[in-house]
Order: sequence, then structure tokens, then C-alpha cells
Amino acid sequence: RDRQAAILALLSTAFAAFPNPRGTAPVTRRTAVFAGSVACGCSCCSPEPASALASLTRPPEDDLRTYDVPRDARRDAGFACGMATGMKDYERAVSGRKRELFDRLLTSLPKSDAVVVELGM
Repeated sequence: RDRQAAILALLSTAFAAFPNPRGTAPVTRRTAVFAGSVACGCSCCSPEPASALASLTRPPEDDLRTYDVPRDARRDAGFACGMATGMKDYERAVSGRKRELFDRLLTSLPKSDAVVVELGM
């Protein structure tokens, strides 16, 4: 927890470069990760491609009780339906750019044992 607090404090400094239009707000994990990815994404910090291999470990029991809650199948089905039908215009608008990015990414990956994870939309 001390390490996490130190990281959030460091990233809050980096996040200060991105003003919040609604005024000052506490730094959340989302904003801290965003600020950290922008701050550490420059070419002077990482001129070489990054490999992010990590071993999976079981989270602490308190975290499991807090975050690993049962899923609501109806809500999940409704969300999936909305994404399948409501995102067509968005997907059509960004399809060319996504194809370009994935083509560039996929040609740079090894021919075997490559794993691609898409986060977000």
C-alpha cells in the first residue's frame, strides 16, 4: 500500500500537466495510469519496443471480496447487445485506422507465441 501511495503521488505530479476542466479533483487510478502512460510513452523514456510479460498471482482475499463479485447475466447480455448493434457507426469510422495499427503491430510480432490484448473500445 505504501508503494501504491508513492506511485500515485508521483503520477499525480505528472497528471498536473493535464488540467481537469471541472476543477481540481483527486487523482484516481484511471487518471494516474493515463498520466503515467503519457509521461512514460515518450521516445526518450522507451526508445525500444516494450515487452510486458508478467506472471499472474492470486490477489489478496480482501481484494477478491471487494472486486470479484458475481456477474449479472442479463446486464452482460444487454451490454453485449448494445455493443454489437450500437457501435457500428463508430467501428465504421475507425476501421481504417484500426486496420493500419493492427497491421503494423501484427507484422512486428513473432510468428508464434504472440499474444495481443485489446483494452478498451
